[in-house]
Amino acid sequence: SQRFHLDPETGSFTIQSLNTNDSGLYQGQIINGNGSMHKFNLTVVGVWGLRKDCEVEYLNETAGGTLSFQTGLTELAENNLILWFLLKTGETLIHVSGMEIMNAPPERFERRLYLDKTTGSLTIQHLRINDTGIYQGEMFNKNNMKICYELNLTVRKAAVPGHNTATVPGHNTATVPGHNTAAVNGRNTAAVQRSNHLAVASALAVFLVLFV
Repeated sequence: SQRFHLDPETGSFTIQSLNTNDSGLYQGQIINGNGSMHKFNLTVVGVWGLRKDCEVEYLNETAGGTLSFQTGLTELAENNLILWFLLKTGETLIHVSGMEIMNAPPERFERRLYLDKTTGSLTIQHLRINDTGIYQGEMFNKNNMKICYELNLTVRKAAVPGHNTATVPGHNTATVPGHNTAAVNGRNTAAVQRSNHLAVASALAVFLVLFV
């Protein structure tokens, strides 16, 4: 390939136009008086951004809870590369080369972030609202195939038990049996009775006038 160049005098090795598939363990042997072996583990980090080759998960968690993402893998490639990063800031959360952790997590994730180096599974404890974001992970399975995961995480506030939801039983709904009905019925009845009494009195008055 035109991207690979070797200096025959020094044994120096050059790779141009790097891409993420170039990540892996490289080994070279230089034969001289004593002979020497050189190894290096190369990690090529992709450009931050949404990718079409990632397995996407949408997760909704509660502040104070735990995110536990299982890759479903049982074994990774020998001398494996594992990389998890936060897309919105470009921060590397954890970088493993072989079985060696190559970085410390960002300060706000200290003592909250854990990685299973055998499977690449990621755990974040004591979630916070500002943990909301898109997380991407890259690793190689046991067949040396590159796997990409994308976690779209939303962390919401924890509900306070009873806050703005408690009600007093019967409040604004309780009624007194017969209230506003007994009074109305009594008033209407009384009015009818008074009308009947007036009608009888008027009839008697007319009768008396006629026979005087």
